[in-house]
Amino acid sequence: MRFQLAFFLGSLALVATVCAQTTPTDPTTPPTDPTTPPATPTTPPATPTTPSLPTSPTTPPASTDPTASTAAPSTATTTAAPSGGGSKKVKNIVHYKRKIHRGKVVKKTHRKRSRGRRSSRN
Repeated sequence: MRFQLAFFLGSLALVATVCAQTTPTDPTTPPTDPTTPPATPTTPPATPTTPSLPTSPTTPPASTDPTASTAAPSTATTTAAPSGGGSKKVKNIVHYKRKIHRGKVVKKTHRKRSRGRRSSRN
């Protein structure tokens, strides 16, 4: 359970970082597109070269992310060790609440169906 939680948190951090890196790239792309059609054929080749340069710097941060995500799970694991019982109890409570809600919905549905059947029989 602890490992899964740590892995989940690490993946979330990685996804958040990727999204953050992708956001700045999007605003840069629109201005380039409008400029490409009117520009001369010589300009487009220069444009692809420029994005490739930012791509290289983007790769090192990606390699740094796994390190950060690895550090996070270790920290989470250390934190979970003393409070392992507490976290498990909380998780169970949440699951039970969800099950209870689902059960209520199912019961209501069954009741409505049973009433319909009874009325049809009568």
